[in-house]
Amino acid sequence: MQKINLAATLIFCLGLSAHLSAQRVTYLESKNAPLVISDKGDTLKNAWAGGFANPQFNTIDVDGDGVEDVVVFDRSDGKNLVYLAKPNFKFIHAPELEILFPQCRAWVRLVDYNHDGKKDFFAYSQEGAGVEIYKNITTTAGQLRWKKITGLLLDFNKDNLYCSPGDIPYIGDIDGDGDIDVLAIDIYQTRIQLYRCRSFDKYGTNYNKYDSLDYALCDGCWGRIEEPAGGNIPILNIKDAWNFCDNKFLKFHKKHGSFSLNIFDEDGDGDMDLVQGDLYSNYLILMKNGKSSSTKADSISSYDTTYLSKVKRPVMPTFLQSFFEDINGDGKRDLLVSAQDGGNVVSFNSMWYFKNTGSDKAPDFKFVQKDFLQNEVLSAGLSASPAFLDYDHDGDMDMVIATQGDYAQNGHNADKLVLYKNIGTVAKPVFKKVNDDYMGISKRKWWTLTVAFGDLNGDGKPDMLMGENSGTIAYYKNIATTGNDSFVLVDANLDAIDVGYLSTPAIADINNDSLNDIVIGNLDGTFSYYQNKGVSGTPSFKLITAKFGDTTTNWYYREYNSPTDTPLVPSAYGSSSPICGDFDNDGKLDMMSGSWHGVLMFFPDIRANLTGKFSRVESLIYNNTFGKYSNKSFGTYTRPAAYNYTKDSIQIFLGTSRGGVIFLQPTINYTVIADTFRRMDFRLYPNPTKNDFTIEGDIAQSLEISINNMLGQLVLKKEVNNFSGQETISVANYPKGVYLIMIKDSKKGVQVQKLVVE
Repeated sequence: MQKINLAATLIFCLGLSAHLSAQRVTYLESKNAPLVISDKGDTLKNAWAGGFANPQFNTIDVDGDGVEDVVVFDRSDGKNLVYLAKPNFKFIHAPELEILFPQCRAWVRLVDYNHDGKKDFFAYSQEGAGVEIYKNITTTAGQLRWKKITGLLLDFNKDNLYCSPGDIPYIGDIDGDGDIDVLAIDIYQTRIQLYRCRSFDKYGTNYNKYDSLDYALCDGCWGRIEEPAGGNIPILNIKDAWNFCDNKFLKFHKKHGSFSLNIFDEDGDGDMDLVQGDLYSNYLILMKNGKSSSTKADSISSYDTTYLSKVKRPVMPTFLQSFFEDINGDGKRDLLVSAQDGGNVVSFNSMWYFKNTGSDKAPDFKFVQKDFLQNEVLSAGLSASPAFLDYDHDGDMDMVIATQGDYAQNGHNADKLVLYKNIGTVAKPVFKKVNDDYMGISKRKWWTLTVAFGDLNGDGKPDMLMGENSGTIAYYKNIATTGNDSFVLVDANLDAIDVGYLSTPAIADINNDSLNDIVIGNLDGTFSYYQNKGVSGTPSFKLITAKFGDTTTNWYYREYNSPTDTPLVPSAYGSSSPICGDFDNDGKLDMMSGSWHGVLMFFPDIRANLTGKFSRVESLIYNNTFGKYSNKSFGTYTRPAAYNYTKDSIQIFLGTSRGGVIFLQPTINYTVIADTFRRMDFRLYPNPTKNDFTIEGDIAQSLEISINNMLGQLVLKKEVNNFSGQETISVANYPKGVYLIMIKDSKKGVQVQKLVVE
């Protein structure tokens, strides 16, 4: 991705030299975002965090202030969301710190395995059904950093510690010896296996050896329980249980389904109890450990299917998970409960917080709330697709979000539109939720809706297009004469359009003939261009190409363990989601798109090449933590909308599969550039060259010179102090080709030029 980033840099810097005629499109997850008011009148403090679907909770000091913060890993799309802990039980979403965490999927556990006082990162392995580990190597200055220790944790027999991506294992000290064990569901999905770390056995309390990660499968039926297929009530006292020492063969059992495991001493009796959730139940089960002092074997002696009912029993559609973490910073671990079934996401009241009013060793949980962090986030329901229109004709733009809604309410088969009215001003919007089922769309029973507004029939009023799962497009005509916009369904399958699956329309005058056309994204990641061939008052759309721009939003990758010269292959899906506008302020029509893998993509000046291949730029997101641009993923199935309320740059509102929206503020516009950067007039000669070249320009205090080849690889980086006006650099040993020379000076000047080496 460095190559694409460099190309974007070149476009940006050449634009500076051309009197600001072209800008690099870059965005920042800004804290200076519009306010959002809930339907209850509450201001949402972390409105634009993107929502929650299947949250998992961990605590760690992210910003180095000595206070543990909350990291929410969302199982649905692999996002780590960082919430900084502030006094008085306040949490502030810090998206700029999310780049500090490795990308992963399925599950995450933060635990200190090497006794250095810093929590390490355990996650589902990208290499297979197992565990990967990143060691916490936070600097003395408190900067959080990780070092990958293993991509697949193995036991002493060189077998992987089996963990299914469907289950959520427990990683912690199971046997009380101080080292970190792994408790996971077996491959047959019926029993719990204990992988015991043997560091203490070998090295005692010599904690310098605790990073040995020496594991053995010691118990193939931890707790002596078994889960029946299709049920959730455990069978106790399993007699054919085995352990590593007697090495008995484990007979085949029918598969049960996914499990979530949490281990802690719930009753304060000195042994580890199990709180378990599973795919077939909508509640948690507490399993009491009757560990014998003589045999020292963990053995579940009883279970309680009404766990927490004396306080307030958390009930969600299916597959609950509990987390034992100190959320409020009082030194006592609290209990959090959420849902983990990706298909049955509960978008509201699904992050339950129980405060520990007892001790850490003998907890006593008191219910506090069922919407921890959720009550401060804009969330319309699973799979949010925003769009803007002035529905009430008051001169400012309101926000409409197409969403699958809440599974607990509609089973995700009655998508709807949620309306947020702008109660602020044009320049300073404030969005308040005013209608949870705008236009009663849920009655249509459509699935995976997307929405776009634009004038299709030439009457000056915005009409509405809706895409959905089957790949068709529904056309709603705006029939309002006075007052609020009013839409009527004209055609549920406009002009028999069918783009496959997950149609996502955008309305724009693509060919500059004063009639609005349609560009439609789909699951495959391509774009279809339908030209408006109708007349005023009667739109009619004809397919021009199903491969508009000869491009996709698919992710290109090299398969694991493939040789470095193996060609990259595209991902199976791209889930393109286009919007059109002049995003770089050069007076020309561009296209932006969300994608299946969550990266925002930019396609500049599309009218200049309607029948050719569009250029694709991905490194659009500026990160303050590292001061660099990246192709950050915002999750999966991201869907952007544009709103230019500052009149000098276009803001992006990015819908997520988690049901929320992320606000992206342009970092560069005309005003900022004029104040921040100055034009530079360096020249390179000779060019082309064979041996060396000279940089000539104004005398400066210092220069930073970078040379990159066209693959985006850094070839040379050189600091020149007290630049005298000329600097000669040898390229005699460089391969023939084109290089990009970037020059920065101490006054924030930036210039990029091409150099040809013959």
